[in-house]
Amino acid sequence: MLCSTDEIHKIKGAAGSPSDFEYIKSEVIKGRSRFVNICGVYFVLRVDGDALTVVCAQGQNLKAASFWVIELAKKLNLPFILFHTKRPALARLLKHCNFNFFETAPSGYAVYRMAVQ
Repeated sequence: MLCSTDEIHKIKGAAGSPSDFEYIKSEVIKGRSRFVNICGVYFVLRVDGDALTVVCAQGQNLKAASFWVIELAKKLNLPFILFHTKRPALARLLKHCNFNFFETAPSGYAVYRMAVQ
């Protein structure tokens, strides 16, 4: 479900620094990214070339919500999902969910990639 920017504060912890949060918020306001709630998890998503990019995610039900993110990538005919994070615990979780380290973004975020089957 698409969320209002009035709720964007709910991803503040996942966004990283205050400047990263402001940047992500501006991207949502400009329409470059979408702010959605899937199974109680707040996501900021965008399409980058041939990938659905998870800019950030905040919530307790990430495993269940991930299924719907994968389905969205399939519906959009995107062969990859990218996930940006600076959180070591989330990086470990991503490795167990078929995501592999892809690159370090100029912003310092680790980017993990998963091929959509």
